Amino acid sequence: MTHFIRAIASPLAITIAAASLALCCASAVRAADDAVVRVLIGHAGPTSGGMSRMGLDSENGARLAIEDLNAQAPRIGGHPVRFELQAEDDGGRVDPAQRAAYRLVQAHAVAVVGHLQSSATMMTSPIYHDAGVPQLTPSAMFPGFTTQGFDTTYRLIADDVRVARLLARHSAERLHARRVAILDDGTRYGLGGGAAFQDESVALGATVVRHDSGRATLADFVAAVRESRPDAVFVAGMDELAGPLVQRLREAGVTVPVLGGDGICTNDLPQLAGGSSMNDVFCAESGAADPAGREATRAFRARFEARFGTPVQFYAPQAYDATMVVGRAIIAADSVDPAVWRPVLARTRGFEGASGTVSFDAHGENVDAPAALYAWADGHRVRVATLR
Repeated sequence: MTHFIRAIASPLAITIAAASLALCCASAVRAADDAVVRVLIGHAGPTSGGMSRMGLDSENGARLAIEDLNAQAPRIGGHPVRFELQAEDDGGRVDPAQRAAYRLVQAHAVAVVGHLQSSATMMTSPIYHDAGVPQLTPSAMFPGFTTQGFDTTYRLIADDVRVARLLARHSAERLHARRVAILDDGTRYGLGGGAAFQDESVALGATVVRHDSGRATLADFVAAVRESRPDAVFVAGMDELAGPLVQRLREAGVTVPVLGGDGICTNDLPQLAGGSSMNDVFCAESGAADPAGREATRAFRARFEARFGTPVQFYAPQAYDATMVVGRAIIAADSVDPAVWRPVLARTRGFEGASGTVSFDAHGENVDAPAALYAWADGHRVRVATLR
């Protein structure tokens, strides 16, 4: 995913009338008649433009959950309930995302599944918070989303910090690395990932023999690694940094494992490494649990393809689970009053969904979110494990 760099809020957030935010969750349920209560859940993501495949994949995941909830013939307070989905196209950009958020608030959505990009997710979170609408992102990985002090932010996927920590555990427990070296690219993404890997490695008893920041230090870093002889190297950055690093390490005779997060998880990495050996190069990215290892994941993927005529491609499992935990919370609370059902959502623990287990902590992070570990074979990524 594209990593969020904080920007100045759009003037839209200032010029929209405050009255639009007064349409909060308290009035979020509309009675179609005396018999059926309609509950609206929103989805926001890019369903047009270059990222449309991602947005449509997520939207369809939410849509399948709506259908499954209604198939249960739910009742609240003795009345039959019908869940509905309102899908908004945000184009993956901040201004359209804010407009989509206001439309969903004005439509009285009880919760919103979205947005997908970190920038759009961050810049809409104050809108949903002010309206009292829970926002559950299936894919945005910027760690700051859930640390704003809002009680409306939830994430289904592992953020960048968790991915780095999971890689540190893999390094210590599976690769038995007792001495590690770290290179970050100096960006917010790299600095955060490097610090998380270092903290987790130290907590697991490893020694950090070198931690450099920025591309300009690449030659010095490789020389230091060759001298200090770590058991593993972690690179916190993108493939354009990791490729030359792998090449220089191999040219220097350093053959220890190299690990990195989703920024290096590309099929371009071998080419960027100049054709150097990709043996013992690993990356991890957030995603659903291995479909080969979970019956629930396999079943969801089969039903999704049968329903929409296309396989799961991105974050449909997380969008499905986000929609389901909202619906289940409302049904379990036997109430459409936000003061009653929102605490039930916050207490979600051990929900076994399409993407894995969902358990929210006090900030709305899914503490059980897995990451997929990849290696390279014949120039292509191959999934080798699920990190938890």
